[in-house]
Amino acid sequence: MSPIYESETVTREDLDKLRKKNQCLICGGMLDVFWDMEKNKAFLACHDFLRTQHEGIGKPNRAEDKSYEGGIRQMTQVEQEHGLEKTRQLIKYQGATSLTRQQAMEIMDVIWPDAPSPDKVAAAILCASYGLNPLANHVFLIPFKDKAGKKTWARVWGIKAKRLLASRKGGYSYLDMTPRLMTEEEQVKVWGGVDADNLCYITWLKDTKTGAEVYGYGKWPKINQPYGLDKGNTQANMASIRSESQALDRLRPAEMPIGFAIADEQYIEGESRVIDETTGEIAEPEPASETTEQDSSLVKEESSAVAPDEVVEAVPDIGKDMLWVRESLKQVKWTEPTIKSYLANIFKVSKEGTLEEVIARLSQEQKVRLVKEIQDRLDMKGG
Repeated sequence: MSPIYESETVTREDLDKLRKKNQCLICGGMLDVFWDMEKNKAFLACHDFLRTQHEGIGKPNRAEDKSYEGGIRQMTQVEQEHGLEKTRQLIKYQGATSLTRQQAMEIMDVIWPDAPSPDKVAAAILCASYGLNPLANHVFLIPFKDKAGKKTWARVWGIKAKRLLASRKGGYSYLDMTPRLMTEEEQVKVWGGVDADNLCYITWLKDTKTGAEVYGYGKWPKINQPYGLDKGNTQANMASIRSESQALDRLRPAEMPIGFAIADEQYIEGESRVIDETTGEIAEPEPASETTEQDSSLVKEESSAVAPDEVVEAVPDIGKDMLWVRESLKQVKWTEPTIKSYLANIFKVSKEGTLEEVIARLSQEQKVRLVKEIQDRLDMKGG
């Protein structure tokens, strides 16, 4: 591995985006953008690169949210998806990460009362055995139409639940900016040729404890459009999910349940969909002769994106509350020279003077970005 330099295909903005979502491959620390005087280019590496010379980046897996606030968010989403009455029946399971089979069955009966009993039992066993909770969007029972047009039900678990199970057995990281599109050279190496009919993705994972590395590959037919296009889904996302799912299976082969289809929770909808009985995946539906009513209990999860002015309302005004800034910088282990160099590099302002003076040179938009950056780093550290 080596630092990622800006190039014709990788802009300074790309480096900044990668920095926010990845970590140092060697020590797991934050990343920063540096300037190479010899090459006259910016590059991305460990924030302590000048001392450690750590190269390579990896994407961290997210920790499970077991906080009280996380439980509140969970039940708020349950109310949005299933209504107030069902939420009242299930409030005792707020934030629960461990369910008995009987408790899981009670949740299934409330959320999906019309689902066949065998499917509810199977889903309840999955939840009890693997520490999953349908209220956290880990597991779904979805009404479908089979290829003959007959209504049936599918047992589905989400890719986020799969990531959760993998992370419980130890940390892992996503290498080489994966999941990403495979190069032609990679396709030839894996399959002996280039697949012109499919969008081909690769996911490369590393167990941070053992150092073991695995690869997963996923394809999506270029002629098929996936569900949820109006909600932001893409062919690339579907190929990416398939590659990541295979990589997680290979990383934790003993931890992954079988008999459940895998899906992206953001795009799970309701009826008029078809399960591919060969692969167990959600397939593109045949054109329907009549409109079918969607199951209102399965809706797109709310976006986590936050508008800049919402960020300003959520955290202190850095121009007025330097105490928050300094305490936050201590938590993320940013020294004053480091933050001033960061501001000079990213926002092109002079780093001369006190930290307050440097921040005062920022525009309102830049201050919003700085607040978001500090908050992101606090979130990654659990602060």
